[in-house]
Amino acid sequence: MTHDEARDRLPDLLDDRDDRLLLAHVNTCHACQQQLFRLNRVDRILRANAMQTTRRRLSRRWYGVAVTAVAAAFILVVPGRGHQPRGQILRSATGATMGQATLSKTDAQNLAVSLELHGVKMTSGDVYVLWTRSTASPRPVPVGRFMVDASGSCKAHFTLPSRSQWTRFWVTPPSHPSLVLATT
Repeated sequence: MTHDEARDRLPDLLDDRDDRLLLAHVNTCHACQQQLFRLNRVDRILRANAMQTTRRRLSRRWYGVAVTAVAAAFILVVPGRGHQPRGQILRSATGATMGQATLSKTDAQNLAVSLELHGVKMTSGDVYVLWTRSTASPRPVPVGRFMVDASGSCKAHFTLPSRSQWTRFWVTPPSHPSLVLATT
C-alpha cells in the first residue's frame, strides 16, 4: 500500500479497524499516525456537538422520556452483566497507579474505551498511543492517540469492535512503541 493510498483511506479507520494493510502502514508512518490522531479528534468533536444539538432540540420532558425508554430497551436487549463497564487499572513500571481504561458496550458492534490518566510524567502537548491486544490475536492494536495537559492528566474516548475480547492496555510514545509508560 502506498502512502497516498493509505492517507486517503485513513478516515476508514475511524469506524473499522480490520484493514490489515492500512493498519500496517499506519503503524510505521509517523505522518499517517498524526493525521489519524487529528481525524479522531475532529470526529469526537463533531459527535459531541451533534449530541449537544440533539439534546437542545428535544424538550426536557421528551428528552427524559427518550432517555428512560432507551435505558429500559438497553436493559432488556443486553442480557446479564455484559453491558457493565469493565475498568482496568494502568500502572507504571514501579507499580504506581496512573489511571484507568474502562470498556463499556455502546451497541451491538462497538465498545467505548474511556481512558483517564493523572499525574503522568509526560510533557504537555506530546502525543501518546493507547494500545490493546485481543485474545484472538497476539498482535498489538493501536486504540488511539491522546495528549496530556500540563498537570499530566487526560481524558480520552475511543471505540473498539466488540467482537473481540480485549485483554490488556498500555501506553507508549508513538515513536517508541517498545517504551511502555503504563500498562494494565
